[in-house]
Amino acid sequence: MSEMHKSLRKLNLGLLFCLVIVVLMFVGACSETTQTDNGNISGTVLDKYDSTHIAEANISIDETHVVQSNSLGAYTILDVEPGVYTAIARMDGYFLDSINIEVVKGNTANANFLLEKSCTVSGNLYGDGVLVPYDVYPAHVELVHEGTVAYETVINTSGAYRFENIKSGNYEIHGYKSYYGNEASTSRLVQINANNTNLG
Repeated sequence: MSEMHKSLRKLNLGLLFCLVIVVLMFVGACSETTQTDNGNISGTVLDKYDSTHIAEANISIDETHVVQSNSLGAYTILDVEPGVYTAIARMDGYFLDSINIEVVKGNTANANFLLEKSCTVSGNLYGDGVLVPYDVYPAHVELVHEGTVAYETVINTSGAYRFENIKSGNYEIHGYKSYYGNEASTSRLVQINANNTNLG
C-alpha cells in the first residue's frame, strides 16, 4: 500500500471518529433539552379536618398523568409540558379537591391538597318526644345551610332518615309533615363533622 493511501486511510478514520463524537454530542444535547423543557408537579394530600396524611389518593392533571400519594401523603408528577393545568386529588370517602397550577420549564410546581371527608349522618324523627313512626311517616327532613336547603330526604317506615355525602359544617335540621293542609314541623341546630354523624 502506498504512503498516499495510508495517509488517506488515516484521514478518513480521523474524520469518521470526529463525526461520531459530534453525533453523540448532538444526541446528548437533544436529550438534555427534552428533559429540561418540561417540569414537574409535587405536593402533599392531607385531611382537612385533622391534617393527617392521606395515602393512596389519586392525583391527576389529565388521563396520562395520574399518580398516587405515598404513606406520607406525598406525590410527584414527572415530565409535564409547560402550561396551566387543573390538578385534582380524589380519595374514597372524601370530596375531591382541585387546584389550578402553572408548570414552568425546568421547574417543579407545588400543589398541596386538603381533602374534606364526606359524612354519612342519620337519625330518627320524633313525635311528642317519643318515636311514633305511624304518626310522622312519611315526613320530610331537610338540612339547611346558611338559609338554603342543602340536602333533603324522606324518613322510612321506622321513622329513620339518612343523608350521605354531606359536607362538614353547621346546619339547621328541619323535619316537617303536612296534615290535611296543615303542617307540623320541628327544627334544631346541629354541627356535622367526621366525629358527629348521629343526629339522634
